[in-house]
Amino acid sequence: MDFSILIPVYNTHIECLCDELCKQAAKYSDNFQILFVDDCSELSISYINQKVSSYTNVDYQVLSQNIGRSAIRNLLFEKAHYDKCIIMDGDVRIIRDDFLSNYLKALKEDEILVGGHNYQKDVPLDQLKLLHWVYGVKVESKNFEKRQAFPYRSFMTSNFACTKQTFQQLKFDESIHGYGHEDTLFGIHAKQKGIPIYHLDNPIQHVGLENTTVFIDKQKSAVSNLKRLYNSSPNKNELHQQIQLIRLGELRLPWFLLRIIRPLLLKNLKGESPKIVSLQLLKILWWRYG
Repeated sequence: MDFSILIPVYNTHIECLCDELCKQAAKYSDNFQILFVDDCSELSISYINQKVSSYTNVDYQVLSQNIGRSAIRNLLFEKAHYDKCIIMDGDVRIIRDDFLSNYLKALKEDEILVGGHNYQKDVPLDQLKLLHWVYGVKVESKNFEKRQAFPYRSFMTSNFACTKQTFQQLKFDESIHGYGHEDTLFGIHAKQKGIPIYHLDNPIQHVGLENTTVFIDKQKSAVSNLKRLYNSSPNKNELHQQIQLIRLGELRLPWFLLRIIRPLLLKNLKGESPKIVSLQLLKILWWRYG
């Protein structure tokens, strides 16, 4: 069985991930491809990662400039040698011995499989990573039954599989820059084109926890991306129905009070016990006022 494993890389070490993927892939075929494309990481990281190019059937390519989340994933599919493709983030860990097997046995033409992701069970020792972990555990990590209840809106880029031919019907929208919601639009387009999305119990573990300041900046970027999409997209109705933040932003709330307590919300998120509700309130403020 021939297949491609596609992985975008940005400022993360990938040797352990590559080792596990090679181990599992070799069970199925001599003609597999593992392709890493580095989106202009720091030179010190790219230099260390280059060693995986010496592995059989592994290629590590470094871009001369950063092209972003949508464009790099489109590029990976263009470079895929085989029709069956599995794509995942670079800052992850394989936690199941049957990870590739689950995808390869189930994957069919004209459908998308989503395996999901989770986070470590233990609270991170570094408090600067705490907010990302709390958000990941309480918001992002959902079992496949919950994801399958809303298959299109539950689509995430971190871990999915489809054929190259199926992907070419969709692609990620490269007009979306920065962080956030390229997966939202991809799910909407899949639904419009009648391409089914099925969710599997086949998670990877996200290990690239970010510092709180970086994480908050990315959440703000995601809200900005959503606002641009909503104001300019022909999919306004779908976005309104799918994204709770848009609907919450329309409520009559004491907005002036929320604006006053914005510093307190940020202080909570950077503290020892960050609350998801603080981040949700901040997102509503970003949505309304930027």
